[in-house]
Amino acid sequence: MRLLLTIDLLGLPESERSVYRFRQAARAIILNSDNKIAIIHNGKYNYHKLPGGGVEDGENITEVLKRECYEEVGCEIEVIGEVGRVLEYRDEYQLKHESFCFIAKTSSHSCQPNFTPEEIADGFFLKWLELT
Repeated sequence: MRLLLTIDLLGLPESERSVYRFRQAARAIILNSDNKIAIIHNGKYNYHKLPGGGVEDGENITEVLKRECYEEVGCEIEVIGEVGRVLEYRDEYQLKHESFCFIAKTSSHSCQPNFTPEEIADGFFLKWLELT
């Protein structure tokens, strides 16, 4: 997948980041049959994000995307394209984070998220927004 952006605010040499933990995640721009986009809102910290999440042991990127979207959106998705990937160095967490972004669709109108207890405590909720 094509690299869209590297976010690196400090510009440390790779040799100084050898202790950084590596994490991969997948996210999707999900369209429903009404051409609305799924967005997750975190009420506790007041931010929005695309549905998706981190890779767990033994998963590939497509598997994690489908699992996380089913949990956060409550619908099965069909991946219809790639957007690209972003590499981000999070120096305060000593983390090298690689995010893959896809375009997906669902045919369901009535998706019911299955948020984790932590996500519920953080005030997560699903919004479907119109394209403008």
